[in-house]
Amino acid sequence: MANNYRKLITSLGLISLLLMPVFAQDAASSEDVSSPAEETSSSDYIIVVTADKVEQNLDDTVESVQVLTKEEIEQSGAHTLSEALNSIPGLSYTGRSIGSSEPFQMNGFSDEYVKILVDGIAIAAGDSSDVLSQISMYNVEQIEVMYGSSSALYGSDAIAGVINIITKKTGENTLNFTIGQEAGSNGQFTGDAGISYRGDVFRTEASVGYNYNSGNYEDAVYPDTGEEYREYSIAQSLKYNVRGLMGWQFAEGSDISISGNYASTELEDFKSTDNKPSYYNRNYDSLSGTMNFNVALGQRQSIGGFFSARNYNTVSKDKYFDGSYDDESSTVFGDYEAEIRYQNDLSASHNLLAGINTIYSTYEDADDNYSSLYTSLFAQDMMSFGRLQLIPGARMMISIPVDDSEMAEDEELSFNLTPKLSARFDVNDTVILRASAGMGYRVPTFTQKYNSFWKAYGNPDLRPETSYTATLGTDIKPVKGLTLTANGYFTYLEDMIERVRYDEEDGSWYRIYENIGEVISTGYNLQGNYNSGNWNTSLSYNYLFMRSIEEGELVELTGKVPHQVKGSVAYTIPCSKTTYSLNATWYAPSVRNVDEETKSPDYLIANIRVEQPLLEDRLSIYGGVKNLLNNFSFTNGEDDESMEDAFGTSDGVVVYVGARYQY
Repeated sequence: MANNYRKLITSLGLISLLLMPVFAQDAASSEDVSSPAEETSSSDYIIVVTADKVEQNLDDTVESVQVLTKEEIEQSGAHTLSEALNSIPGLSYTGRSIGSSEPFQMNGFSDEYVKILVDGIAIAAGDSSDVLSQISMYNVEQIEVMYGSSSALYGSDAIAGVINIITKKTGENTLNFTIGQEAGSNGQFTGDAGISYRGDVFRTEASVGYNYNSGNYEDAVYPDTGEEYREYSIAQSLKYNVRGLMGWQFAEGSDISISGNYASTELEDFKSTDNKPSYYNRNYDSLSGTMNFNVALGQRQSIGGFFSARNYNTVSKDKYFDGSYDDESSTVFGDYEAEIRYQNDLSASHNLLAGINTIYSTYEDADDNYSSLYTSLFAQDMMSFGRLQLIPGARMMISIPVDDSEMAEDEELSFNLTPKLSARFDVNDTVILRASAGMGYRVPTFTQKYNSFWKAYGNPDLRPETSYTATLGTDIKPVKGLTLTANGYFTYLEDMIERVRYDEEDGSWYRIYENIGEVISTGYNLQGNYNSGNWNTSLSYNYLFMRSIEEGELVELTGKVPHQVKGSVAYTIPCSKTTYSLNATWYAPSVRNVDEETKSPDYLIANIRVEQPLLEDRLSIYGGVKNLLNNFSFTNGEDDESMEDAFGTSDGVVVYVGARYQY
């Protein structure tokens, strides 16, 4: 079955690539007309770039794109990007205690299957959830999410979808300054400051932000030695972020910019592990620099691209107080990525995009140094035929063996094609149909191949994963301000990589990465949004069915959220401009142990926020309450485990206040 799928989709992609020049030549020779985008002001629309790597109105995209605006982020009260993503349908983040692996998922797939970008450029290598937590919310203008395999345009790691974080942009000929501070009853303090200027030809930005959490703990004594320690339910942490940018527009439609970002996180934790008090410390440092450019070649053609260098370093210290275990490890990830894109608006009905991307990655730990080199050729044609729009595209990824370590001695030159075809049909002015089908290809990460962290080991013999994805959806706008969306998805994944646990006879255990075989992930999302005057409301439901295929039977995977319900409502009082917002998230229990049929408790979080602008909207004061229901959930888990125990929500009800001034 899998071979037939592969042949069908690969053939579809090859045919699409072959037809691109034919369509392009036909379009170029036809009568040229003005693009609809040129006739319509974009000021009344949300501009997105993730769907097709070109700027376009959200209402015009062929792919279904979820957008979280700056206002919606603020109303959610999110301190970190992971928390902000939790309000988006199909994405789950349960916020376990800081320092543990954050269970971030998109339609059941972990962050390793999601391409995470900042302004279209991939974030640093390593644990994506850790890098996400370092991004300052001050810099985020909007978040764009595209579901389904996007390897044709974005390459490896885009099997589940793409998340693009769009940073703030200043207005023309303006000098902006902002400063903000927030404090919470849980000992969490967040602050930031930034300054930016944008003129006719020159722009510059600089910002700094921090987040401190004093943690949640109880004083305890180790019985064997009498040594005192703190039993943390939420670890103590300090995070800060520094960002700078300079840009120059040297001609109309042509510009170049250079940006840099440094972020650091320190986590300290004392806790019981295997019934032994232990010390736990993590330090994460990330540094990145990017050069972006775009050169207009007349009115319809352009060349753009970027060069990016990224470094991510983590230092871990673990030890038992009784001396039976003491370990310190360090890992360093490095990425050097370059991309050049050519875009040609051949006519109102054809927009051709083609490019080349190369990424050289390194990984260093106490044992050895490892490296990889991938070069990819990609192309797509955005074709419009009246109410029907098609985007055929494909990506050829070439794996070039450069690793001379002993574990990688068997690696060979390889070529992998990932085609995709997306379609949109406007039935009328109120009903839109969308569909897509494509392949994904994902190589094992350095962590999965070579990791030797505490009780978790890599496997250099891992095989790459291949996926086949189809999506089908509709948008309906029955009345002004109301949008109803329904999307279904199906993914068949070969050679899925998971951490498999093994128990020893002496009672100890360890985990190792393995290819567990075939996996099916399918489900649907239903969502309604209503925006009218001073009201902004949203309600969504997501269903997930994810199983592995073992000896012809479907076996449920652990840790996957089968049902999600998310809702939000915001109202602004016209005369005072006071905004009240309420949002809530509920996750159904997920399987903990398939053999023993045990499940986690369900997860329910509700937050409320009030904001009041003052001084001609330059000053904003706000306050809110998180975990409004104080760890209430409907069902406890294994051994009567509560939501507080399972998800580290030990702070209970959290009250916070803050203020922001901008000029």
